[in-house]
Amino acid sequence: MLKIDNQQKKILPWHEKNGEIYYFFLPSCVLEDKIYFDQISDEDILINDKKISKYSCFSFEQGKPYKLSVNGLSYQVVIMRGKNIPTFFVETQSGNMEYIHSDKRNMETGNITVVDANQHIQYSGKLDEISGRGNSTWLPFKKSYSIKLPEKHPICGLNSGSKWKLLSLYFEHDKMHSKIIFDMSALAGLNYTPECTWINLYCNGSYQGLYLLTESVDSHLEGDGCLLEKGISSQLQGDEVFFITKEMEYLFKMKQKAGENAEEIAGFIQEVENLLLEGNSQYKEYLDIDSIASQFLIDKIVMEADAMMMSTFFYIRNGVIYAGPMWDYDRAVGEILPDYETPVEGAPNGMSGWYMVLYNDMDFYESMINTYKKLLPYFEELLNGGIDYYAEWIESSVEMDNILMKKRSTPNETSSYTTYESYVKYLKYFLTNRLNFLNKKWEIHGYEFKAPAEEDKYHQVVFAEEDGSIIEIRNIRDGECLIGLPESDKNFDGWYFSGRKGCIDKIYDEKIPIYEDLVLYAKQQNR
Repeated sequence: MLKIDNQQKKILPWHEKNGEIYYFFLPSCVLEDKIYFDQISDEDILINDKKISKYSCFSFEQGKPYKLSVNGLSYQVVIMRGKNIPTFFVETQSGNMEYIHSDKRNMETGNITVVDANQHIQYSGKLDEISGRGNSTWLPFKKSYSIKLPEKHPICGLNSGSKWKLLSLYFEHDKMHSKIIFDMSALAGLNYTPECTWINLYCNGSYQGLYLLTESVDSHLEGDGCLLEKGISSQLQGDEVFFITKEMEYLFKMKQKAGENAEEIAGFIQEVENLLLEGNSQYKEYLDIDSIASQFLIDKIVMEADAMMMSTFFYIRNGVIYAGPMWDYDRAVGEILPDYETPVEGAPNGMSGWYMVLYNDMDFYESMINTYKKLLPYFEELLNGGIDYYAEWIESSVEMDNILMKKRSTPNETSSYTTYESYVKYLKYFLTNRLNFLNKKWEIHGYEFKAPAEEDKYHQVVFAEEDGSIIEIRNIRDGECLIGLPESDKNFDGWYFSGRKGCIDKIYDEKIPIYEDLVLYAKQQNR
């Protein structure tokens, strides 16, 4: 039981099914690596066969297994503590998450307490609503959520708001690039970019993992125009209002306020599309070139796999279309598309029919380049210590989250590495090479970024058949990529990171650097 002011919050152990270890994941508001036994009964408690008396204090070592004995029964216990970040304690009305997890449209009321890393309560009271959210992020093992408070309130140092999102970061192995991209978007001048920060989430006493708390995408648009979302038909909900443009067949979902004038808005968007495809510069009267150029730029820097295809937002105000708020960047910076030399004119670009016209517009191009130059010092700071600062900030919570996820699920299709350190290096590697590529293409001078590598460090790469038989072993310098992959005697379609049954494998790409020992498997065709 955790005491915070006059409140008590239960922290339940997590036990892997068929496993022997009980994990206690403690929040940052536990200020020291210590636990107290002042609430135990007169039972005999031993830790590593040493008796613990009532009111005594036990100092634990992060991640170290201990033998806990209670009245003759023994358990293996690991105690871990997140540091530096706030904590959300959610208690649903039902006392569990079963109803919410059964369908993302289900919602419950409850209570919520928000505690900062220094044990100060920032909010405690009624929770009007908690529900699931997301498409690809609506997963069986770690879900994203929407929450709504009774009224606007500032929490975790963010703007005052009542509607918030909790992003699971499941596809973000570095756990930080969405925050970096949101920060970048705000610096680029894109209005209504969601503020965000990391939190540890507990629901009904059970640790759920590390989350990114963000403002809702429509938090600040109330009374200030209507909101549209570029989407795809397979993700439409039954009650959503939408239209599809006649020429490019782009689907736009009507969000906040847009449904009130659906036909009028659809006609307006169609008119703008017609002007773009005709090459009629009158489209500039209806597009905010600066915001749309900044959106295009950021999508091209970070290479989000779904860029301009879905979860791409626009708002209309006073007869002008603006890009934003920025949203949905979990599959960016090489997680899905590792080719940092992908042409600007190429993928990802779910609206190439519009954006290639704009990219060849001098006003658009100059606005984009000016914003890029403005962002380069930010990237320099980020690559020269900013990313490492973030990694250190969330490291202990990442460690807890990773243990929970590794025990709950099989690796997903973006898995390349096994350690968090390697993913942090890869984030820097991708950004470094992508920026250098864009600098060369756009003839930007004065910035030359260097990818991380330890010169005297080597990693062993094993090439094996799916049955485990070894084909070849190589020693690769840290940060280098594999060149000249070996051939398999069998009919195969490439070298894959995962050879474990039940996993979704990821093929090795020649632009993925080696930052740790690994095994690549020859995956047979038509497996």
